[in-house]
Parts: sequence; structure tokens; C-alpha cells
Amino acid sequence: MNTFIYYSILQALLVIIFGILFYLALKDLNEKKSLILENKTLRKEDEKRVYELTVLYDVSNAISYIMDYEKIDRLIMGFLPKILDYDVSTLLLLNDKPQAKHSGRMYVQRLKPVSAEFMKSIKGIVFQAINVLIPKSVKEDDLEISEVISHDAVFDEANNVGSFLNVPILVKDQSIGMLSISSRQEKAFSRNDLRLLHTIANQMSSAIQRLQEVIAAEKNKMDRMVEAMVEGIILTDEVGELVVINPSAKKMLGMADQEKLDIDHVLDHFQDGRAKHMPLKARAWLKKVLSGNGDLITKEITVNEPTKKIVRFDIESIKDNDGKILGAVTVLRDVTQTKEVDRMKTEFVSTVSHELRTPLSIIKQGVLLMLNGAYGNINDNQNKILSTSARHIDRLTRLINDLLDISKIEAGKIELRCQAFDVVAKTSEIVKQLQGNADEKSISIQPVKSSARELFVDADPDKFEQILTNLIANAVKFTPEKGRISLSILESENSKFIEISVADTGEGISKADIPRLFSKFEQFGRVAGPGIKGTGLGLAISKALVEMHGGKVWVESELGKGTKFTFSLPKAKGVCLDGKETS
Repeated sequence: MNTFIYYSILQALLVIIFGILFYLALKDLNEKKSLILENKTLRKEDEKRVYELTVLYDVSNAISYIMDYEKIDRLIMGFLPKILDYDVSTLLLLNDKPQAKHSGRMYVQRLKPVSAEFMKSIKGIVFQAINVLIPKSVKEDDLEISEVISHDAVFDEANNVGSFLNVPILVKDQSIGMLSISSRQEKAFSRNDLRLLHTIANQMSSAIQRLQEVIAAEKNKMDRMVEAMVEGIILTDEVGELVVINPSAKKMLGMADQEKLDIDHVLDHFQDGRAKHMPLKARAWLKKVLSGNGDLITKEITVNEPTKKIVRFDIESIKDNDGKILGAVTVLRDVTQTKEVDRMKTEFVSTVSHELRTPLSIIKQGVLLMLNGAYGNINDNQNKILSTSARHIDRLTRLINDLLDISKIEAGKIELRCQAFDVVAKTSEIVKQLQGNADEKSISIQPVKSSARELFVDADPDKFEQILTNLIANAVKFTPEKGRISLSILESENSKFIEISVADTGEGISKADIPRLFSKFEQFGRVAGPGIKGTGLGLAISKALVEMHGGKVWVESELGKGTKFTFSLPKAKGVCLDGKETS
């Protein structure tokens, strides 16, 4: 009996001991397991911190090289989802230009499905927060809004904003925007998330401040350069507000230094004694350039105050590398002296040409009388000399006529006597007259091709003959022997003009020379000695006469493949212009 009790007590003690040992072992195991889990958690947190620091470093490194506001915005919005988990993020930045079209811009990034009510609520939260920090109230209608939506971010059923973080963007202690993230879940963001958002906002603030300082320094440098320029300079931004006007521009426009400086007041000084409503026209031209409908507009005005002067101004758009219009520049030049020199030169050329024409006519008449035997028979040598003299007198007469024509055109003294006539018949008639010149070089002038048997234009027949004769004579002059010249006439695509073309198989014109082709006194490939000669006025005269009719002239050419000149004249149903500006 005692032995049984003894063994029972011993067995109970062993169970207790084994129980205690098992408990201690299990406790140790749990502690080790907890330690392992804690180590894993710490390792994950460490890995997360390392990843966050890497991303922040990448942001800092990338943003330090960016010198463009929009690129900074896109960079920040691109990095946010890499380190923060949210449904919607917004970036609101205010514009520092008081007269800008928008008071700021807002970027909205939806990563997960949210409802319209959610979007309305989060925008309201952002606007409420920013309006506390700035003196002027900002509304959604005042902003230029860009929205980025992920492929699965469609509108879900109605849901509310569960949590959000707003962090102001400060530059020199002034709030210029707000960076915000939001979620449908409550308590979705931690203190660490807030710290990260603050860090990114601070990096963005530093980048914007640095960019503003660079822009201010460059603007100061540009202002000093512009102020020192002889030409007048007027710079406007993309919405047409005045940015810079230099002293030369003020002087040319008769503005006092203390006068009010805004674009409307500046344009009010675009007064022209020859044309009414010039300020209104100047506003329309500036608007046209800023809208992208015109790259360069060139005009002249006559300013009477404080002294009479002629001012030429060019308005041109300023674009970035992507073609976006950033503003416009207006360059003013005082061309009073240049115009006076041109006037004196034109008068001199006209006077000398008139003085030469009379004795030339008498000399030619005497030569022709001798050639016709009016003063007795002449031998072969005399006939050869007199014939050569007659040809050179004709050539000199043509040169003088060209000089007179160009001087009349520049003086605005050319009058057009327009009438409707069949351009096909008239062209065929002119070709017959010039066939002899082509035959001397065995050049074939092909029959005139036209889109109809009769095509009528509103034009001056004599001026049309002068234009076409110049082009055909040029083709004969520059086409080698046994070459070919062809003419074609057809209606323009809009059926408002008739297009006349003269094509040859000559040497062609290089692309570098084409822009100067219609300039006065321009000749290409001219060499000393015998050969092709002229004044270089024929094409300039032809272009001016075509434009006086309201048409255009252009050229297509390639070296070694010939040249094709085309000019257009109004189809016979409109009013012929008199060559004077009607704007």
C-alpha cells in the first residue's frame, strides 16, 4: 500500500516536472517565434525605409536637373505612387502672373476606383485648405486641370473620403500650392506617410525656388540686353500681357518714360497718319500671332509724334521646343532714313533712265535709217556693224525700261488697266512672238496645254504679256541648245485663280539660291565676258506685277533637272486690285 502511494506521488511529480519543462520549452519556442516575426517585421520595415530613402534620393537627384515647371510637376506625381499607398492624389500650384488666363494649375491622379462624390469632396478639401493659406480665393473654374486615370480607376458606387493628407508647398515662406493624397479607408495614413509627403513637398519647394531664381536672373540679364538694343523691343506673354518694353520702343512710339505700361496703352501709340484704327489692327495682329495663325507679321506705320518717322514692326511668336506658344516679340525699326535713301535712289534711276531713253531713241532711229539705205547703199561690213549696234541699242532700251518699271513699282505709280481676256489665246500669241528667239538655240517650245479651251482672267493684258515674256525669255536664256520649254494653264484648286506655268529643261537652280530668286539685281552663275547677261530685275518686276493683281508666283527647281515658274491671276469674276494696300 505504501509502495503504491509512493509510486503515485512519484508519477504525479514526474507529470508536473514534464509539464513545467514542456511549458518552458513552449514558452521559449513562442518567444523565439515572436523574435523571428519581429525580426522579419523589422527587416521589412528596414527594407521599406531603404526603398523610401532610395526613391527620395532619386527624386532629389532628378529634380535638381530640371528647369521646367511642368516637368517638375510630372516628376513629383510620377514618384508619389512608388512610396505611398492612396486612391487619389492632387497637386495644386498657383500662378505667379496676376493677369494670366488661369490662376493656377491642378493635377489630379486617380489610381483606384472612386465616385464622382469622392472627387468633388477631395477637391473641396484641397480648395478649403489652400484658401486658408492665401489671401485670394481659388475656385476650380480658375484652374487649368489635368487628370491622369489608371486603367482600372473607373467610377465606383458612391463612396466618401475616409482619410487625407494635405501638405502646403512653400517658397520663401509663401504658400504657392498644395500636395494632397486621399483614400476611401479611414486612418489609411501613418505619421511616416505624412513625413514622406512633407519631404517630397519640401524637395518640390526647393526646386521651384531654384527655378524662380534662375528665371529671375535670366530675366534681369535679358532686360539689360533689351534696354541696350537700338531696335525697339516689345515682349508679351502667351495671353498677350506686356512683359518688357525697352526705351527704344518707347521713343519710336512717342511714349514718355512715366507713362502707364500695359499692352493696351502701348498699342494705343500705334497711331498711323495714313491709316485709321491702327491700334485695333495691331491688337488683331498680336492676337493672330499668339493664336498660332501667323508666324510673322510685318507692317509699317507713320508716327507723327514727337517728329514724323516711318516705323517698321515685325510681330512673331515665341515657341518652345515642342512648338507651344510662350508669347510674342514685336521688333520696331526706324526706317525713315532708309526710305528716304530709297526714294532718292528711285528718283535718280528714274531721272537718268528718262534722260537716256531720248538719245537712245534718236540713235536707234539713225541706225535703222542707215540699215534701210536711206543714206545710200552700205557694204557687208557696215551692215554687220550697224546690225550689232541695233541689237545692243534694243538690249540697252530693255534694261532702261526695267529700271523705269522697278522705280515706278517702288513709287506706287504703276496703274493696272484690268479687263477680262482669254489667257489661253493670249499665251499662244505671246509664244508665237518669242518663237524666233527659241529657234536661234534650236529650243522647242511645246504647244500650250490648258484644262479648257478658254480660260478668262481679270488682269491687265499688257502687264500679263510683260510677266509671261520675262519668264519665257528667262527659260530660253538658261536652257541649253536643243532643249525644251513647255507651258500649261489650269484652274487653282479653289477655282478662284488661273495658274500659268513655264517649265524648261535647263540647268536648274540650287535650293540655297531659290529664296533670293525674286530679289532685285540678283543673278546666279554670272561670269565675266560673253554669255548670259541682264540686270537681275526681270523676276522682281514679274513678282511685283503678279502681286499687284492679287496673285502669287513661285518656283520649283532642282539642279540638273530644269525649272518651273508658276504664277496665278484672279479668275474673271472678281475686281482687279490697283496694287495699293487695302487693309
